[in-house]
Amino acid sequence: MTNNAALKYGDGPSVDWAVVTGAASGLGFAISKELGRECNLMLIDSDASGLAKAHRDLGGGAHSIYAITGDVSDAGIWAQARAGLDGVVPEWLVQCAGIAVSGSIADAPIEHWRQALDVNLIGIVLGCKTFAGDMAHADKGHIIHIASRAAITAVPRFGPYVVSKAAVVAMTETLYNEIGDRVSITVACPSYFRSNLVDRMVAQTEVERRALERMISSSPRSAEDLATAILKAARHGDLYFFPPGEDRRLWRLKRLMPQRTMKFLRNKFRTVLRQLDK
Repeated sequence: MTNNAALKYGDGPSVDWAVVTGAASGLGFAISKELGRECNLMLIDSDASGLAKAHRDLGGGAHSIYAITGDVSDAGIWAQARAGLDGVVPEWLVQCAGIAVSGSIADAPIEHWRQALDVNLIGIVLGCKTFAGDMAHADKGHIIHIASRAAITAVPRFGPYVVSKAAVVAMTETLYNEIGDRVSITVACPSYFRSNLVDRMVAQTEVERRALERMISSSPRSAEDLATAILKAARHGDLYFFPPGEDRRLWRLKRLMPQRTMKFLRNKFRTVLRQLDK
């Protein structure tokens, strides 16, 4: 079921549009807030109450806000988004919508795999099918996909999430080779930051839920910090964004010594999970 809402805070037809998914909270909201200083906003999220609040909180600016409530894996939502822009090509397509799904490769129910792939990957594919071609034809704009450091660290017992985020990286790289000479394309791979990711998590056991809660609650990094850094990387034309510090070091280390890095990560994550399993 979907619900659309549009509020106009100024006509400015020359103002660019930013389409942001997962915009009701966390990184999607933080990026919307940054882009809302210069752009009209199209916000997409499945959380109706959260999206309504985000709509109100972002509505004090001089630009237009159009909100669509629905699941990004639903092609109908993207048809509404395209119709809502009425032929205007967005300057920004920022795809932040995501869901944490845990479980081992062997044991995670196939329904959990489908949930992870639908939201984390198919939603992004649909967003690109809706707007990327127009952006390339217009030789303009920025596309940002939010993946995760998990895409390269292969966290044990988070198989569906890891695989879906790795697919986002590969999909973004392919898109870059198709239209990256005409549109700025960035895939962001942050690790843990303060967010409500656990609230909607699909967990196979409570151990994985507690592990994710611990990592998120202990992180010094905020969504606002990441939003600023990701947008800066996109404006600079960077294909990859790994936050400075451990995330970037692990990315570089894995490229230099892939098998040794994987063994190190395997032992590290197994230790954490064993401690929580007691």
